[in-house]
Amino acid sequence: MKALSARLVGEFKLEIDFSDHTQGLFDAASYLSSHSGPLLDKLRDASYFSRYFIDAGALCWPNGLEISPAKVHELAVWRTNKDPFLALIGSGNRRNSTDQIMSMTRGDDRSP
Repeated sequence: MKALSARLVGEFKLEIDFSDHTQGLFDAASYLSSHSGPLLDKLRDASYFSRYFIDAGALCWPNGLEISPAKVHELAVWRTNKDPFLALIGSGNRRNSTDQIMSMTRGDDRSP
Protein backbone atom coordinates (compact mmCIF):
# COMPACT_ATOMS: atom_id res chain seq x y z
CA MET A 1 0.00 0.00 0.00
CA LYS A 2 1.14 3.55 -0.75
CA ALA A 3 0.04 7.04 0.11
CA LEU A 4 -0.98 8.67 -3.17
CA SER A 5 -1.77 12.24 -2.11
CA ALA A 6 -2.20 14.37 0.98
CA ARG A 7 -3.96 17.60 1.81
CA LEU A 8 -3.55 19.83 4.85
CA VAL A 9 -7.07 20.09 6.35
CA GLY A 10 -6.31 21.64 9.72
CA GLU A 11 -3.43 22.40 12.02
CA PHE A 12 -1.27 19.27 12.02
CA LYS A 13 -3.99 17.27 10.21
CA LEU A 14 -3.57 15.64 6.83
CA GLU A 15 -6.21 13.91 4.74
CA ILE A 16 -4.43 11.13 2.88
CA ASP A 17 -5.53 9.02 -0.09
CA PHE A 18 -4.11 5.50 -0.17
CA SER A 19 -3.60 3.07 -3.03
CA ASP A 20 -6.12 0.66 -1.49
CA HIS A 21 -8.90 3.20 -2.21
CA THR A 22 -9.15 4.33 1.41
CA GLN A 23 -8.84 7.82 2.74
CA GLY A 24 -7.69 8.66 6.24
CA LEU A 25 -7.26 11.66 8.47
CA PHE A 26 -3.81 11.63 10.05
CA ASP A 27 -3.74 13.70 13.25
CA ALA A 28 -0.06 14.49 13.59
CA ALA A 29 -0.61 16.48 16.81
CA SER A 30 -1.68 13.28 18.51
CA TYR A 31 1.24 11.37 17.01
CA LEU A 32 3.76 14.06 18.01
CA SER A 33 2.45 14.17 21.58
CA SER A 34 3.53 10.57 22.10
CA HIS A 35 6.71 10.49 19.96
CA SER A 36 9.89 12.52 20.03
CA GLY A 37 13.26 12.71 18.36
CA PRO A 38 15.39 15.13 16.38
CA LEU A 39 13.51 14.58 13.11
CA LEU A 40 10.07 14.77 14.72
CA ASP A 41 10.85 17.90 16.74
CA LYS A 42 10.90 20.08 13.59
CA LEU A 43 7.34 18.97 12.77
CA ARG A 44 6.03 20.73 15.88
CA ASP A 45 6.41 23.99 13.96
CA ALA A 46 3.19 24.35 11.90
CA SER A 47 4.94 26.09 9.01
CA TYR A 48 7.52 23.31 8.78
CA PHE A 49 4.84 20.63 9.12
CA SER A 50 3.05 22.10 6.11
CA ARG A 51 6.11 21.29 3.95
CA TYR A 52 5.10 17.59 3.81
CA PHE A 53 5.24 15.66 0.54
CA ILE A 54 4.67 12.11 -0.70
CA ASP A 55 7.72 10.22 -1.95
CA ALA A 56 7.57 6.59 -3.08
CA GLY A 57 4.29 6.20 -1.18
CA ALA A 58 5.59 7.49 2.16
CA LEU A 59 4.70 10.70 4.00
CA CYS A 60 7.89 12.80 4.09
CA TRP A 61 9.41 16.11 5.15
CA PRO A 62 12.54 17.94 3.91
CA ASN A 63 14.61 16.94 6.97
CA GLY A 64 14.57 13.30 5.85
CA LEU A 65 11.71 12.11 8.05
CA GLU A 66 9.55 9.44 6.42
CA ILE A 67 6.48 7.84 7.97
CA SER A 68 5.48 4.66 6.21
CA PRO A 69 2.06 4.55 4.56
CA ALA A 70 1.19 1.46 6.62
CA LYS A 71 1.88 3.38 9.84
CA VAL A 72 -0.09 6.43 8.70
CA HIS A 73 -2.98 4.17 7.62
CA GLU A 74 -2.91 2.46 11.02
CA LEU A 75 -2.99 5.82 12.82
CA ALA A 76 -5.72 7.35 10.66
CA VAL A 77 -8.61 8.79 12.69
CA TRP A 78 -11.17 7.59 10.13
CA ARG A 79 -11.14 5.70 6.92
CA THR A 80 -13.60 5.51 4.06
CA ASN A 81 -13.73 3.73 0.78
CA LYS A 82 -13.72 6.54 -1.79
CA ASP A 83 -15.16 4.43 -4.60
CA PRO A 84 -18.83 3.56 -3.94
CA PHE A 85 -18.65 0.61 -6.31
CA LEU A 86 -15.69 -0.90 -4.47
CA ALA A 87 -17.39 -0.23 -1.14
CA LEU A 88 -20.47 -2.16 -2.29
CA ILE A 89 -18.50 -5.03 -3.76
CA GLY A 90 -16.48 -5.28 -0.58
CA SER A 91 -19.66 -5.57 1.50
CA GLY A 92 -19.75 -9.34 1.09
CA ASN A 93 -23.29 -9.47 -0.29
CA ARG A 94 -22.69 -9.84 -4.01
CA ARG A 95 -26.36 -9.89 -5.09
CA ASN A 96 -27.25 -6.87 -2.96
CA SER A 97 -24.13 -5.07 -4.20
CA THR A 98 -25.02 -5.71 -7.84
CA ASP A 99 -28.56 -4.39 -7.31
CA GLN A 100 -27.20 -1.25 -5.63
CA ILE A 101 -24.66 -0.66 -8.39
CA MET A 102 -27.34 -1.04 -11.07
CA SER A 103 -29.57 1.36 -9.15
CA MET A 104 -26.74 3.90 -8.92
CA THR A 105 -26.02 3.70 -12.65
CA ARG A 106 -29.71 4.23 -13.43
CA GLY A 107 -29.70 7.25 -11.14
CA ASP A 108 -32.52 6.13 -8.88
CA ASP A 109 -32.45 5.95 -5.12
CA ARG A 110 -34.01 2.53 -4.64
CA SER A 111 -32.27 0.44 -2.05
CA PRO A 112 -32.68 -3.35 -2.10
